Amino acid sequence: MVRRIGHAGVEPAIRAGADDFLLKPIAADHLLTAIEARVRRARNIASLTLRDSLTGLLNHTALEAQLNRELALQARHGGELSYALIDLDNFKKINDRYGHAATDRVMHGLTRLLRQRYRQTDLLGRHGGEEFEVVLPGANFQVAARWLDEIRIAFSRMEFSAGAETFTSTLSVGVAGAPPFNE
Repeated sequence: MVRRIGHAGVEPAIRAGADDFLLKPIAADHLLTAIEARVRRARNIASLTLRDSLTGLLNHTALEAQLNRELALQARHGGELSYALIDLDNFKKINDRYGHAATDRVMHGLTRLLRQRYRQTDLLGRHGGEEFEVVLPGANFQVAARWLDEIRIAFSRMEFSAGAETFTSTLSVGVAGAPPFNE
């Protein structure tokens, strides 16, 4: 059953949770603009629920869902997959000495390095706190370990600043490889 709501019914409906009303007759350009605005808003909301607000990487829940899909895909097609957990070393000491802004710069530096070094198909996420996750579809354990060691070395050479002081940071990495599927 379709019920027509006249202008008098608009305010109660909006108070009840409606975003807006498009009343007939409506111009085509106005309808397209309204739809585009709603699509943009829906995409922004989805992005906020899937991404870590500080780094822009996938959050742990989103990365875990992607990892499960990727494991199923690799199993179906006989591929390999590697997973790494990265932990920033001495993070609390850096925070205590240089402050939150400095630790945010350290996390941004690692995020930038990860994005520069990995393929479009790799999954990058923030596990929480100072821990990051990397999923490498199609990469065996040896390849993943080599790539991550390169990241570890490159990160240890990055300099960060806090006021007039500069400092470096290091990270630790654990890597696990899923064996080739369907062998």
